[in-house]
Amino acid sequence: MDRKLSLFALAATVAGVGLAAVASPKPSRAQTGAVQTDVAINPGGTVYFDGSNYVSGLSCGWHSTCLSPYAYGPGLDWASPSGGAVSWRSWSWRSDACTCPIGQTQVRIADSNCYQIAQDIGDWYSVFRGTELYIHTTSPWGGYWNTLTAGAQYWYNNEWLIGYAVSQDLPNCPFEGSHTHQQSNNGFTQASTYPSSVDYHPDPPYTPYPVTANGWWQNNVVWCFYC
Repeated sequence: MDRKLSLFALAATVAGVGLAAVASPKPSRAQTGAVQTDVAINPGGTVYFDGSNYVSGLSCGWHSTCLSPYAYGPGLDWASPSGGAVSWRSWSWRSDACTCPIGQTQVRIADSNCYQIAQDIGDWYSVFRGTELYIHTTSPWGGYWNTLTAGAQYWYNNEWLIGYAVSQDLPNCPFEGSHTHQQSNNGFTQASTYPSSVDYHPDPPYTPYPVTANGWWQNNVVWCFYC
């Protein structure tokens, strides 16, 4: 896998088909006082409406590869059908009075032994903050940027389409049918909401979770400005 860090531009986000983009002034470094930020990254698998919430089905709990002997690891499998939409979903918060950008994400095609999309995360001063990885997915939007906005002491929702689940993966990829394996590449905090032991469900019905809602994050990353 190409693990080199993306260079985070200071320019406005480039808009693509189906991708959200926000242009906003860069915050001033002259501001006094530390500003804490928090980005809670939700699952990105395909969702459906169950009558109450938009949900996605969990097909495998925290694991590395969901094959026997099902070892614990940093990833979760979400039941995306072939061609199903895969999205960046997050809720972001900042500790000051500004509802404004805190950073950017960039789609990077990261194919290795499997088809993969990386979302490289940088703060508004181009400091690399980590990568969220979506395996068994592909994208026509490699290189596109989107702006992460955070609420002024409240949680602000960011969501955009980044790619699609594949029907067949590369020859040397462990693959048990169409789904989205999502994990952090940088040791982000993992949610205790989802099964802590590998719980494999190869076929429906899967355990549904309201993955678009605030509080249903999978991975979490924090940083601080002016600290």
